[in-house]
Amino acid sequence: MSRSAQLHVHMEAPAFTRRHRPFLAPIWLSLLLFVGAVAVAFTLYQSATTTTLVIVRHAESAPEAATTGPAGAWSQERAQRLAQLFSQGDLSGRIRAIYVTGTQAARQMAAPLAARLGLRLEVVQDADADALESRALSEHRGEAVLIVANASVVSQLLDDLCGIKLAPMPADELSGLFVVSVPTLGSAGLLELHD
Repeated sequence: MSRSAQLHVHMEAPAFTRRHRPFLAPIWLSLLLFVGAVAVAFTLYQSATTTTLVIVRHAESAPEAATTGPAGAWSQERAQRLAQLFSQGDLSGRIRAIYVTGTQAARQMAAPLAARLGLRLEVVQDADADALESRALSEHRGEAVLIVANASVVSQLLDDLCGIKLAPMPADELSGLFVVSVPTLGSAGLLELHD
């Protein structure tokens, strides 16, 4: 074999090496992974919603009424204020469902607002905080829901959703209105309003 033929053989890289050493593969793979991550993040962002739970304690007793009896004028006035608050202005129509525990006091507290918004009361028996929370968050994802319950259920809901333990509430103290924002991603936020 001549020297020029030998030189020619040594200068040309073998075909095997060129095919199996793709120089741009790591760059293309990184770019593909980046685009995939952006697509997943965008999808999660688009599907992320916030469910708003407005939690109100109903009258358990009032100067005019026993715990199991009809709510007196004292709690009826509070029910009317609640109806005015969520049925006028920017808040009108934002409440999409109203959940109440099985007591007459809870139904009476929510009835004026339900009538103004044309909603049916969703009654959850046995004052089950877990059932209330589960139904409200699964059936009304991304919407605003009113929950009217007794002090123990209100305390349990706030503990479950926000990790906040309320001090025991006296029977005649009804000033608290709790607005809990429950995002799909992240932790819940709490806003407490007073009458």
